[in-house]
Amino acid sequence: ISDECKDYLKGLEKDVTITILANEGDFAGYSTYYNQAERMIKSFVQNSSKITLKYVDIVKNPGFVNDFPDLSLSANDILITSDYRTRQLDINDLFYVSTDQSGNISSVSSKAEKVITSALLAVSSAEIPKVVFLTGHGELDPTALKSLLQNNGYETVDCAITTEEIPEDAKMVVMFVPTRDMDEDTLKKLDTFLNNNNQLGKNLLYFGHAGQAELPNTSAFLAEWGITVEEGVVF
Repeated sequence: ISDECKDYLKGLEKDVTITILANEGDFAGYSTYYNQAERMIKSFVQNSSKITLKYVDIVKNPGFVNDFPDLSLSANDILITSDYRTRQLDINDLFYVSTDQSGNISSVSSKAEKVITSALLAVSSAEIPKVVFLTGHGELDPTALKSLLQNNGYETVDCAITTEEIPEDAKMVVMFVPTRDMDEDTLKKLDTFLNNNNQLGKNLLYFGHAGQAELPNTSAFLAEWGITVEEGVVF
């Protein structure tokens, strides 16, 4: 692991358990990638007295999954847990996989250090920032952005803003390419959230699209907060 990661681990104050859902000795033998993942995990353990590594075979110990009713656990998953919360990782989360035009794997590289560090940050922080994705106005699919945020220690939730209130503990709202205009009542909810009882400190991310329809109400609202989408395309 990198020197930057070692420095982070020196400052880790929260007790964290990494649990590999497999028999010890079997996990690394499944493939070169499993072996590399286990070696990376052990490097984290070796560089922090706050991290404990455990192995649990959920086939032989099916009752273990009852401790995590909100998760769908599978053999060989990796759990990173504190008394705050748990993050679940699949072996595929630890690698970048590139494919050729025929769909065959052309290269594999590790992102295990980054992913495990992000999970450690998420479970060792008393609070994690919540990002709310607004829905109900024909938004595009934000799955990739959600994954990016989740992998970097954010919690993401959806909010149908026409019928629901924006959670007060949210740090940021995301408007991901709405294709239908928002009405005045909906924009008042957004305005109230961003004003935050005159304390401000909230954030809004807006994503537009070159083929988007006219959204006069939404555009006027964004302009009040200093956001303008200009005409034209850059390529």
